[in-house]
Amino acid sequence: MTILNDKTLKSREYIQGVQIFKSGDEATESYLLYSGQVRIYNLENGIKKEIAILKENDIFGEMALIKNKTHTYSAEAIEKSVVVVITKDILQEKLINADPLLQSLIHIYIKRIYEANNN
Repeated sequence: MTILNDKTLKSREYIQGVQIFKSGDEATESYLLYSGQVRIYNLENGIKKEIAILKENDIFGEMALIKNKTHTYSAEAIEKSVVVVITKDILQEKLINADPLLQSLIHIYIKRIYEANNN
């Protein structure tokens, strides 16, 4: 069974060059990259400064969603890409239904990543 068989999740396809979100956008979703590649970048003086190139099974947009913040970076498809859309409600439902040990580990990792990104 692939993740696309999960009826609670929706997928979205982006063609090369299409922006998925931009810095400053409200975070209403995070994404699992099912296929393709996505560039994460910042604009500095109108020039794209690449932060990362994401590949299959990478997740992006999750920290802004978890922390109820706006996106700090922009994301665009650099080739035809399919993403699995993860809304805040779906994320919360999956966390609530997770094993308590996994819930604790996830919360610890989120806190550590958030603190590392803000130092």
